[in-house]
Parts: sequence; structure tokens; C-alpha cells
Amino acid sequence: LLSGMPWSEGDLITELSGNLTLNYENGQWLASGSTANVRISPKKSYAIKVEKDCTFPIAGSVIKAKDARTIDVQPGWNGIGYTPVVNLSIETALADYYDYAEQGDVIKSHTEFAYFTKSGTTGRWHGSLQYMKPGEGYMMLRKGTDAAKFTYPFFELGSNASELWSQGTRRSPAAAPKCNTMSVSAVVEGFDTEDGDRLIAYSNGEVVGSSDLSPIFYLSIAGDKPEKLWFAIERDGEIVASTSEMMTFKANAVVGSPDEPTAISFVRMVDESGKWYTVGGVQLQKKPTKKGLYIFNGHKIVIK
Repeated sequence: LLSGMPWSEGDLITELSGNLTLNYENGQWLASGSTANVRISPKKSYAIKVEKDCTFPIAGSVIKAKDARTIDVQPGWNGIGYTPVVNLSIETALADYYDYAEQGDVIKSHTEFAYFTKSGTTGRWHGSLQYMKPGEGYMMLRKGTDAAKFTYPFFELGSNASELWSQGTRRSPAAAPKCNTMSVSAVVEGFDTEDGDRLIAYSNGEVVGSSDLSPIFYLSIAGDKPEKLWFAIERDGEIVASTSEMMTFKANAVVGSPDEPTAISFVRMVDESGKWYTVGGVQLQKKPTKKGLYIFNGHKIVIK
């Protein structure tokens, strides 16, 4: 599977929520043990760290057998694969998991997530992740205390489900080059949003997450280590409201829910010609010299 690719020294492949890590050294892949019996499974998901951008082609046959489409999940986070060859809505893809799902279960890709809520005997997935797609791996948080399993549905290419190829094809935001994500369900307070507004998460002057305007914003925030986060409302390419640092990144954390979203309070940015402001809205006496992200005439300016 890994042959024929222009790998670089130090490239890594890690099984999410597993113990397998492969390291590319001196022209070969090394593991903590022998690589002779290592198998890459479509039931699992993986993270790949590369020195140089590349396209990693994976060939194979359509997965038909029921046991090959059956995913085992344990309490807590699970790295899972996706075996169907078409895009499927969360409800369709995880239909067999419905009876096992608990309030607070989460399914997430690297840029989107969905949260399971229950009202009486009825459950629903809410969030930015609406479709599961071939070629992507996922993380599933199981809140139940016992193990469970579910089977993905099977569709032949060219069957009546073929129209699902054209569904769920909205481009996700470009995945940030970070290993982990945290999931935030939030509402905006102290600022009147408009159609087209976006909620942006920043860390150290870098965009680490974003969400389109919605009654509830669902942000998948990327990171490698604990870092302070601040948020901004962006409108037509300009920051019109921002917060001070108000949250710390934590890998795989789930903050807020569709039923009880966390509140993000904003102040409107003062737009005065020729004035510099911190992202928290504090006016500066002159152009800053310290590295970071600032606001000048309502525009984002990065000082390097």
C-alpha cells in the first residue's frame, strides 16, 4: 500500500485511537515491532504527517461482506473508517447505530462534527457534519459504558443510490495542518449577525476553525497543543467583531451542545481611519511591532 510514494525522512502514519505508529527512516517504514504483520484496515482511520504535499492513491475492491462493513466501537473516542463508496447522510450511514447512540455521542471528520441529542425516544444528529464521504476517516465518541457495533449500508455503484454521489459535496474548509481537533457548539451574544457572516477561531494569529452563520455555530477547531483561542465575526473579508482570548484548545474536547451551546460574547470593532486595534478591540497608540494579528481600518493585519 505504501510503496511507490515519494515519502520523506520522518514522515509518520498513526492509527487514530490505536497503538500503531509507522515512521519512515532510511527508505523504509519502521514500527515499534515488525511491520510484517501490520495491516491497514478500512474499518479504522489514520493520520498521516508528511514533509511534502502529496496525493496518496488507494486502490481496492468495493467492500460488500457484512463483517467487513461492521465497525466495533468502545466507550470513549474511536478512530473509524468509512466503507460505503457513496456519500451518505449521517442518519443513513449510522442508521444501524441509532439504537446504541447516547445523548452526547459525537462523530467528527477533521473539519466538521455532529452531536447526537435525544428528546424522549427520538434522537437526532446536529452539527456541521451532514454527510459521510468515501476517502475520509472519522472519530466517534461513544458516551455509553458498554461496547457496541454497527454495520454501514451497502450500495452498488450505479444503483438507485448513485445520486448520493452528488449530495454532500459542499467543500469543507481546508483542513488545518494540525493533528487533533476540538468540537464547539456556540451561540453569539452581544453582536447582531447578518447573512454571510462567518465565525472564525484564531490561535497565535492563525485561523484554526470556522463556521457559517447559523442559529448555532458548529466549529471544529484544529490544534496540536493547549493554546489560547479567540473568536471573530468576519463579514465581506473584514473583522467586524472580536473577543479576547477566552478558551483554551484541548484535543478531542467537546464544548457545548445543540441543546446547551456555549455563549461567545462579542464587542463591535471600532473602525476609525488610521487607527490600530488589538483583536480584543483595544486601541493602540501606534503601529505595533510585536508579532501577532491586529485590526487596522477594519482589516486583519498580521505583523510577522
